Amino acid sequence: MRWIAGVFLVLLSCSSWAMERPWMKQADPNSLGLFVAVSDICPFETAELEGRLEGEFLRARIKPTKSTDLNITVSVTCMTIKTDSAEMGTAVAFIVQYGTKMPTGHHVLYESPDYGSLAIGGVEADSRQFLINSITDSVSLALTEYLKANFQ
Repeated sequence: MRWIAGVFLVLLSCSSWAMERPWMKQADPNSLGLFVAVSDICPFETAELEGRLEGEFLRARIKPTKSTDLNITVSVTCMTIKTDSAEMGTAVAFIVQYGTKMPTGHHVLYESPDYGSLAIGGVEADSRQFLINSITDSVSLALTEYLKANFQ
C-alpha cells in the first residue's frame, strides 16, 4: 500500500512539473529579462556568470534585457568548505526562478518552478568551471520551458 502512495506522489509531482504556465506567454517572446547576483565569496564573479548566461539566451535566440515584466533571476550564494588544516572547496547554492513586476510596482519571484540547486566543487581550477556549468544548465532548462510556452 505504501508504494501506491509513493507512485501517486511521483506522478503528481511530474504532472505539476509539466503543467502549463500561461504567465510565460509573452507578446514578444524574443526577449526576456535577466538578473544575476553572485555573492563575494564565490570563485567567480557576477560579470563572468552573466556573460555565460547571456550566451545561453542568445543560443536560444532570446535577447537578454533588463525587463522586469518577465525575467529569469539567478541568485548565487557561496560558502567555503574548510577543515582545521585546509580549504576543501566551495558549496554553491543557487536559485533560478522567473520573476515579474506586480501592478503595485513590487518585484516578485514565482515560487514554482525553481530550477536552482546546490553544487559543491573542490579547490582545483576545473571546479570553478563545473560550478558555472551547473548554473548555466539550470538556466538552459528554464529557457527551454519558456520556449515551449511561447512557441507551441
